[in-house]
Amino acid sequence: METVTEFLTKLASSGIKLSVEAGRLNAYAQKGTLTSGIKAGILARKAELIALLESQVQSRQPKPREVPLSAGQKGLYLLQKLYPEMSAYNCPVCLRIGGKINVPLLEKAWQYVLEQYPILTATVIEKEAGLFQRLADRGRAAIQQHVCDIADEEQLLALVRQESKKPFDLNRGPLARIDLFSRDAQTAILLITVHHLVFDGASAMILMRSFLTFYQQLCEGKPVVLAELPGYEEFVAWEEAMLASPEGESHATYWQKQLSGELPVLELLPDLPRLAQPSFEGRTLVEKLPEDLSRWVHEFTRAHSLSPSVLFFALFQLVLHKYSNQDEIIVGMPVTVRPAQRSAPDVGYFINMVPLRTRCGEQVLLKQFLRRVQGTMLDALYHSSYPFPLMIEKLASRQARKDPVFQVAYGYQNFIAQSAVSGLPQRETFRVEPIPEVAQEGDFDLSLEIFDYTAFFSVHLKYNPDVYGEQTMRRLLGHYCELLTAVRKCPDLSVHEYSMLTERERSRILTEFNDTRRDYREGVCLHQLFAERVV
Repeated sequence: METVTEFLTKLASSGIKLSVEAGRLNAYAQKGTLTSGIKAGILARKAELIALLESQVQSRQPKPREVPLSAGQKGLYLLQKLYPEMSAYNCPVCLRIGGKINVPLLEKAWQYVLEQYPILTATVIEKEAGLFQRLADRGRAAIQQHVCDIADEEQLLALVRQESKKPFDLNRGPLARIDLFSRDAQTAILLITVHHLVFDGASAMILMRSFLTFYQQLCEGKPVVLAELPGYEEFVAWEEAMLASPEGESHATYWQKQLSGELPVLELLPDLPRLAQPSFEGRTLVEKLPEDLSRWVHEFTRAHSLSPSVLFFALFQLVLHKYSNQDEIIVGMPVTVRPAQRSAPDVGYFINMVPLRTRCGEQVLLKQFLRRVQGTMLDALYHSSYPFPLMIEKLASRQARKDPVFQVAYGYQNFIAQSAVSGLPQRETFRVEPIPEVAQEGDFDLSLEIFDYTAFFSVHLKYNPDVYGEQTMRRLLGHYCELLTAVRKCPDLSVHEYSMLTERERSRILTEFNDTRRDYREGVCLHQLFAERVV
């Protein structure tokens, strides 16, 4: 009797090819080749053919790769395991889409994304040898569709935020989710949520561009060609070699010196009693700077050979100093660490936090203070390859310390300026627009992020609502913007001569609070007024 393998070979010699997809058997043949007898033979052996073809596909697929976690990834993993319901390291990429969407092609484009960036398919496994990320060469993740009968934009965004904050299981995966919220046939919101363990801010623009390019190519019937990228394992290998080298020793020595002595603990007098366990909740306030003020920032920093990041950070330090009355302050700053140009177009966790330790109490001119802050930032950037979790390990071995090195963070995001939204793939019937209101939140009690859109700056103040009240944070954001305006008016003063009070606050303090005049009856002595009060 003819075996199923022999039958399949005979079909191939006749120009008939069979394939299986999602358990369904498909036949490809020229017209007239597929006779009724052959069809009957295929139907009779259908179950055997599907089993054989599926086994052949599985045997051709390479086994998942296992790559050690980087030092930064290990830190995130241990924190997520300690607080499994935490969503502080959920990194959402949110797009508003206008036009009709071909969902099957959008889903196929996402499959290409997973093939292009296999780190998005990673899960973490624990072995005796350490922590590893298992990368699947062919990840599958269907788009979760949500039909929303919600007219109010804020309610819809609240639903999207809620979805973006669902926690990840790092051991089971997937670490990347994709959701499509549809209002009608012409309006939708696309949400891609990735865990920070395999993703960072610069990766967001890379992913969006690739995803939309793949979708556009599929819609136009063009072939999708994937680029050859080194993969995250190359970064892990580089990091291990760097740490074992004299360069790694030099970085370690620098950070030991920077974090020597008694480290300051920033006291901002939170509005609410601090919880026994961190809540990792987050809210964001956004202030778009006027274009003329933004233009002045570019002109001022260019004229003094500074980065805008230096000016924004220095003023943030001054606000923290005025709020806390503390001379020495440590703020954490995320830095991109991509050691080779080859890793520039790749997706992964290429971020390291560096502590910036500065003094604000001295009477120096603003420009001198800016130079000093710039030196601190440049030194930190030069030594930024040394992983922050290793700094903590060395610090813990030197002194018993319960408080974190820093409680406040600062970030300067300029990757959007280099890849403007208008540069994303667009079609006449398909338009995309990022939604910045849906963002990562909750990783710090307080953080300031500056987004550089070239034409203007956007100031994002993120805070934990279980620690700080909204009104307090709105006042702090207002003071920050007021201080920036005061520096613009007169940039040659001492740092302590600048006021961050608004005109309304200044009027209340100097006029309303000192308006103690009272009208009393004529002909009445002071002792008589006292007597009236006593009675």
